[in-house]
Amino acid sequence: MSLEDGDGYISPFNTFCRLMSDAWKSTLTCAALACLAPLTVVLNLVVVVSISHFRHFQTTTNIILLSMAVSDLLVGLAVMPLMIVTLDFCWCISSFICFLFDLLRFVLTCASIGNMVLISVDRYVAICYPLRYSSIKPSTVKICVSVCWIILYTRVFVVAVTQARAMRNSTINPIIYAFFYPWFRKTVKLLLNCKFCKL
Repeated sequence: MSLEDGDGYISPFNTFCRLMSDAWKSTLTCAALACLAPLTVVLNLVVVVSISHFRHFQTTTNIILLSMAVSDLLVGLAVMPLMIVTLDFCWCISSFICFLFDLLRFVLTCASIGNMVLISVDRYVAICYPLRYSSIKPSTVKICVSVCWIILYTRVFVVAVTQARAMRNSTINPIIYAFFYPWFRKTVKLLLNCKFCKL
């Protein structure tokens, strides 16, 4: 049987090529996620341990970094592995589980992006209004971070959107926002040498 459309005959070979192309895309996506997931977990776990363990690193900026690292860590632990499983096989899982997965992916990637916005605001105030910035207390920042997470959870009940490109941020964020600091590189060396109490 031939396939006809407005442009004329479509051979079964063309359909086969499209299916093969889709299969290659899925395979490459799964391979990329399989590489990114453990890297994302390790990088963000180092940020979480460093900031939460060493009290004198809990500055206003680092509290936001900690919040972002937690959301990115959960992306690497839950969202990326589940995406590998559901990329081609979500149709054979119940639609409710697929919906919950999309919801989880939406919440965590949006939390990461929301924390990036808070970091941008934090840096803007620090540069443009240094006198005001010095009066901001870490407790105030903790409230802002908490509000950011609460807003996301309330939005979950309104809409569940599918942020795949946004997940790349979860791998890149700890490199950009934490690993460039000298104090953080020193902390990583101590953590790798198991010298937690040196700072």
